[in-house]
Amino acid sequence: MKLPKYIFQILSAACLVAMLTPALKAQAQTDLSTPTNWLWLTQTTVPQVISHELNGLRVVDIEVENASPVHLSVSMVQNTGVYAKNSWWYVGLTFSSVNTLLVQNNARLIDVEPYLTTNGVRFAVVMIENTGSDFASNHGWQFNFSEAQVDAWVNLNPNLRILDLQTYDDGTGTRFAFTFIGNSGAHQSDWWYFLDVSSAVISSFNSGNDVRMIDLERTTIGGGYSAVFVPGDGELTHFRIGMTLDELASYLSQNGFRLTDIERHEVFNGPRFSVLMRYAVNERSYQANGLMRAFLSESTASGLS
Repeated sequence: MKLPKYIFQILSAACLVAMLTPALKAQAQTDLSTPTNWLWLTQTTVPQVISHELNGLRVVDIEVENASPVHLSVSMVQNTGVYAKNSWWYVGLTFSSVNTLLVQNNARLIDVEPYLTTNGVRFAVVMIENTGSDFASNHGWQFNFSEAQVDAWVNLNPNLRILDLQTYDDGTGTRFAFTFIGNSGAHQSDWWYFLDVSSAVISSFNSGNDVRMIDLERTTIGGGYSAVFVPGDGELTHFRIGMTLDELASYLSQNGFRLTDIERHEVFNGPRFSVLMRYAVNERSYQANGLMRAFLSESTASGLS
């Protein structure tokens, strides 16, 4: 039986009280916590995403939920201020067409999503212009890697680091795709990754170290998780695994988060979401909300977000 179509949107108003703008970092979609308007859509269509782009938003994360007809989950931010970038997103590309568009747009990938179609593996991607503070002299992407091949690639390339990691099923088993960047200059950072481990392993590493997660993926086969971490930056990042649509909607609205990474999978009684979040409210709202909600259960609704 076909599950009902879910479309959920959150558009947070720009905060009235400005916070100090941090220095621009390499990945605005994952690194910045400056308040901004933003939007989340799930099981949406390409025309619907385009309509929001025309209203000044840009895609920062894309997931293909259904190949034919194409349904997507996307996270978008207002393309202004520190989040302003020339960017492009595409669905249904071949390997060669991704590379052609990267050259044509003078761009680098920030998100890659392989998915299986009747014509073979195709790619949904998000790319940003490789210029200014986003410029990286060394960048690229890989796909069709086994877990062992990812480990070997990391060992052979100590001067590169993975930014976005994606698992997919190519019809023969779990494979990995990823984007990478030169780990030097403005982009230099310690980093850690996990492939196809339990959620408990990821949670333990996250809570036991001064780190923040920049990518979270659910393994297609077996239900494990893969993740990429960088050092903590003093700004709160949250993740949640296996939330229902209603649980996620309530959590976002009550806590003042925006989504930076969305993973959706289906179970017998509806979709489940595993997500990464950054605060989308100013410091004053965050502090007041935290003091109030410290005495409330997670499921309790409150009047400040």
